[in-house]
Amino acid sequence: MSVIPYPEVTSLFKYMPWPGFARDTLLEQQIWYSSMSAFNDPFEGIYEIQDDISVHVAIALAAKVRAYSHWDDVEGYIRTRVLHSRQNSLALSDDFKAVVKQHVEAAREQIRSLGVLSLSMVPDSILLWSHYADEHKGICIEFERNIDEDSGILENSRPVIYSDLYPTPSVDQLVLDPRALTNKVVYTKSHHWAYEKEWRLWKDKGNQKHPLPGPVKSVILGSNWHGSQEDIRRICRDLNADLVQAKIVQGRYDIEFETIQHRET
Repeated sequence: MSVIPYPEVTSLFKYMPWPGFARDTLLEQQIWYSSMSAFNDPFEGIYEIQDDISVHVAIALAAKVRAYSHWDDVEGYIRTRVLHSRQNSLALSDDFKAVVKQHVEAAREQIRSLGVLSLSMVPDSILLWSHYADEHKGICIEFERNIDEDSGILENSRPVIYSDLYPTPSVDQLVLDPRALTNKVVYTKSHHWAYEKEWRLWKDKGNQKHPLPGPVKSVILGSNWHGSQEDIRRICRDLNADLVQAKIVQGRYDIEFETIQHRET
């Protein structure tokens, strides 16, 4: 039986203004994945690639590129096309450096074209409600994590790592793992954003809609929400999702929730 990665995280949350994309997201059951160049943080997508390729990784790549079944064939290719003698040492040939450059550029192109969905692990962040849900007039959608859904697949979905430094994958890492650059860049963000407790999903193509990352478990209305109750209740019934009202807690800076319409069990 498959175990969902990060089993302690059972739901993920998306703060959105209402109606706008939020209503369309619920009705169409599709959500927008943005390219990283469209994010509001100009530091997003900045990275540095460290060092040149090492000889042992070049040999591994040569074996992979040639797909030979016998080591003698790989060894011959490496000796004649990959490495050559220079000042009593081994160096990469110019032809093979071009192959490496192609791998690095393919990784860069993946970053440029992919789409990212930003979610949070918490539904009660006053700052997130203010910044992304139209000053608490919008909604927060709760997506249930499921091993069969995008939010439960580790290769495309995981928490953000907050750092003081830009992601710096090495050429070796990019050659051995085509997704190394994507995994480093997509899931690394400045420590200044740590309060968001962000979780990200990515797709190969950005700036377009993709299926929801999981079933809608609840729709939370902001404390200043003033939309049509009839409309949102109908949408939640169709989705079989709880409808929840966020409220400002008296006496302290906090948010509490009240379920105003339960889903069928």
